[in-house]
Amino acid sequence: MEQLNEIILKIENEYKSLLLEMKLSDKRKKHIEGCVELAYSLAGLYNIDQYKAVLAALLHDFFKELNNKDIIEKAKRLNIDISDFEVRFPRVLHGKVAASYFLDRGLIKDKYILEAIRHHTLGAANVSELTKLLFIVDATEKHREYEGVVELRKGIEEKNLDEAYILVLKKTIIDMIIKNKVLAPSTIGAYNYMMEVN
Repeated sequence: MEQLNEIILKIENEYKSLLLEMKLSDKRKKHIEGCVELAYSLAGLYNIDQYKAVLAALLHDFFKELNNKDIIEKAKRLNIDISDFEVRFPRVLHGKVAASYFLDRGLIKDKYILEAIRHHTLGAANVSELTKLLFIVDATEKHREYEGVVELRKGIEEKNLDEAYILVLKKTIIDMIIKNKVLAPSTIGAYNYMMEVN
């Protein structure tokens, strides 16, 4: 297996111009660094391609810091179907927009990397191992701070990939209910699907 530094160097050489396009706050940079480290570690644990895991983690929040107006405009330019939920909460579109942008420019063609980036925020039903991994990573990397995240990290360490995905989906749904927030159909669909197949 390649070491993390070797993978990062390889990505920096292959995607130099794309990485220069990323405009991120210091807080977002820390989050991405945490995601990259955890993606590499969990990919090794779950026998998933570590290069793909690190690349997806590095690029997943490419458009995260666009404002609502800009993210919707970019989605429309890329001919992305925008759901009613995404109209109400445009920030969740950043994964779909990034995946479509990378594909449209011919920069990333791997369907698993694109799927992982597309669904990393809300999860989705019937997705690849890489997509499950990035969803877990995004929610639990070391810089995330919310009630129960420490216990969630410990729980993940003791689970296989599907069990860990279910655990994070469950935590996400429960937290949204406790906070009286609207649940994304994609997250509910992911949880229901996992309950049916496991």
